[in-house]
Parts: sequence; structure tokens; C-alpha cells
Amino acid sequence: AFVTALMGSLDPGSSYNVLVPMGAFCILRGSIALGEFSERVTPRFGLRPVLVAALLAFATLIRDPRPYWLPVAAARTAYADLLATVRALPGSVYAPGIGQFVSGPTLYPAAHWIAVEDIMRGPRRTAADSALARQLIDSARHPSGVAFMLTNRPIASLSAPVRELAPSYTLVQDFGNRFAALEPLPRPFDTGFPRYLYRSSSDGASGSGH
Repeated sequence: AFVTALMGSLDPGSSYNVLVPMGAFCILRGSIALGEFSERVTPRFGLRPVLVAALLAFATLIRDPRPYWLPVAAARTAYADLLATVRALPGSVYAPGIGQFVSGPTLYPAAHWIAVEDIMRGPRRTAADSALARQLIDSARHPSGVAFMLTNRPIASLSAPVRELAPSYTLVQDFGNRFAALEPLPRPFDTGFPRYLYRSSSDGASGSGH
């Protein structure tokens, strides 16, 4: 469990999920240890040492709660703004950081960047896996009409195969912090929020970031 957490944390794209096996081990073993400690010390010293040990066990979880307070009203407003923005675009929209909305306009293709990256990475992957990952986003690479991409970061900084779309798209707008209220909870790997709007350069359009 500890080796898994160590190796997972070395991946620059890792998040808290790589600590799940270690966390489960620590919770189970810690609970058993507290129970054994209670059986040994309670008859002689009462419950006070057990309570102190329990408080020390939870002390590692103490942190500033403010980053975890979600601005619900601002997030709802930003989400409605995002849906309206996507609906107003005169073409298909691929948002690799979103995948698909729960409700609202349909994003096409719907493949999330994590899914297509996972298909390509890791041991025992073959050329067929890479081909499948690229096929899932091929409609964004070769759109049949006007196509847009809405990304959290510049396309060239994303992982394969999504970053391979960079030569086919031109930045037309940087929304800045307009949708910042949609940023997820704090985590080691910050996924950001919708910010950069690109347009396919194969439909005859040209533009520049502004």
C-alpha cells in the first residue's frame, strides 16, 4: 500500500486517489491499534490516554477549510454562463476537460482527456490502443464543419493524444477567470477550469488570442 502511494505520487498527473490503498491500510490498522491500546491502558489510566491518542490520530487531518467552501451561487451562475456560451457557438464543441455535460448542449466528441490518455499509457499497451485513443477524438481532428475546442489549458500543454490537435486549432478567445468558480476542489493535480476557446483552422477561419 505504501509503495503504491509512493510510485503513484511520482506521476505528475496523480491526485489523491493514488493514496487510497495506503489510506485504507492506515485506517484499518490504526483502528485496531487504538482498540488494543485502549484495552491495555484503560484499566490503569482510564479513557484519557485513549482520547489523547485518538486526537493525535486525527490531528494530521487538520487544515484550513476555506479553500473547500464552494461558492455555490457563483458556481451556478458560471455554469449557466458556460452552457449559454457553448450553445451560442456556431458549430460542434469538444471540451476534453469536461467530457460531457450532465444536461445541456451535447459536446462532440465526448471523450474526456483522462480516458483517452489512460488508453495510451502504461505497460502492455499496443499500437492498437494508441490508434483507438486517437480514433475517439478523430471527429475533432477532422471535423465535418465548423468546430471548436474549449480547454482548461492551452492545447499544446495537454497530454497525448489531445495535444496532437494543437496544429489544427487556432486560439480565438481567452476567457480568463470568467469560469473560475467552476474550478474543482483543491487537489495535488489542479485540473483548472474552462478558459481557452479554439476554432478549427480547417474550416477556413483564422483568429488570434485576445
